[in-house]
Amino acid sequence: FKWTQRRQNMPLLLFHFWSFILKAFSSLHASFLNFLVCQFRLELEDSTEDILRPRDPLDIGSHEDDVVGEKLSQPIVHCIFSARFDEADGPCIEWKYPDSFDVEGLEFSALASGLHNKSGPDIIYFKKGVMYGVACYRRHLKNGRGSRDAVMRSVGVITEHYGFLQKHAATLIRIAEEETTSQLSEKAKEEMMDYWRQNQIDTLDSSHNPNPTLSWSLPPDSFSDLFAALGENVFTLWKAALLRKRILFVLDPPLKQQCMFVYATAFLARHQIKQLARKVPQSNPLFYVNVMQMRALMDVREYIACTTERIFENKTHLFDVVVTSNLDDKSQIIVQVVDKKVAQATAVTAGDIMKYQYLIKKFQAQDQNMLVSFFQDMNNRLLSGLWNRRTHDAPVAPAELPNFGLHGTDIRFFTALLDVVSLDIGVERIWCGCCS
Repeated sequence: FKWTQRRQNMPLLLFHFWSFILKAFSSLHASFLNFLVCQFRLELEDSTEDILRPRDPLDIGSHEDDVVGEKLSQPIVHCIFSARFDEADGPCIEWKYPDSFDVEGLEFSALASGLHNKSGPDIIYFKKGVMYGVACYRRHLKNGRGSRDAVMRSVGVITEHYGFLQKHAATLIRIAEEETTSQLSEKAKEEMMDYWRQNQIDTLDSSHNPNPTLSWSLPPDSFSDLFAALGENVFTLWKAALLRKRILFVLDPPLKQQCMFVYATAFLARHQIKQLARKVPQSNPLFYVNVMQMRALMDVREYIACTTERIFENKTHLFDVVVTSNLDDKSQIIVQVVDKKVAQATAVTAGDIMKYQYLIKKFQAQDQNMLVSFFQDMNNRLLSGLWNRRTHDAPVAPAELPNFGLHGTDIRFFTALLDVVSLDIGVERIWCGCCS
């Protein structure tokens, strides 16, 4: 009877046994899945933390990628020179040191077009090959006579990094101020050679400082001056810089202000997202360019430059964005975009206006460090958001753009930026009258 009863209960026992096995397996499976999810979240958090962590300037392997305020090895002065406008031969290099340095074409950068009408001193930044230069200009009238009978001279240096050019300006301006005659004095030559020697790494006192470094930063008021001159249109330059477009300022002297505009615009695209450093590299500031460089500019895919030569305005194949002044009102700055699609992607949107009003209201746009930090933080948020989004399958909708620090009206800029960074991220297409 007992055996018969057990046989009758066997199916029930087997049912309970397999139910126990299945529940145990399900529990282990769920625990394993939870473990994988936790690990993924930890890896994702670590990745995001790594993206937002300030990077080492050597990550990219180029001094052009360094950010403001970082310590760099003090660059040497490769050449010091004096350029003068000769009545018979035009601009010429009257003296240089050392003699072996190639200065071909340097006179056209140091004696910029339009400076002959300027009585006060001026400062010109420019690029020569892979190096950068600064020249300080001064015009001296002969016996108080007209501007045609004047000594026009620029004294300059060539070095490796544009972040340190301003540190040479004071000495160069003083030499240019003191040299009032047609011929460069022997005293000036000696002083310039001494200055060259003082700025050679080999002659620095390594016993006290084996690795001499100094911190570089934006010239005073350069960023705030750009913001004040362009107003909300500064966001067009910001977008164009991130999209790696060719930006050209065509304005009248003084050159110093134009060069500072170039300097500041180069910082609009600064970021610390090393994973996208090659896709969105730091800007390429050329500073002052002249007609002799037109052919070379045709081969440059991305740059920020300035010029005083109005003929550039007609050469629309040389730039994507041009910043110029109203011929009737020189104080009115105009930003024009050549290509229609680029114009749509870089147009000032409702979101840009909100940011501009926020900056004006809270900071009066006078705190240069605040402005630099604002744009760099905005770039960090935008690019880190793109990097994290690359693993998602769902396309980005305009309503999600605030997650990237953008406004819904910035959808065209966002789409154009995706082409630049080359990430496999889709964008939800919204058909409407404003963005069709």
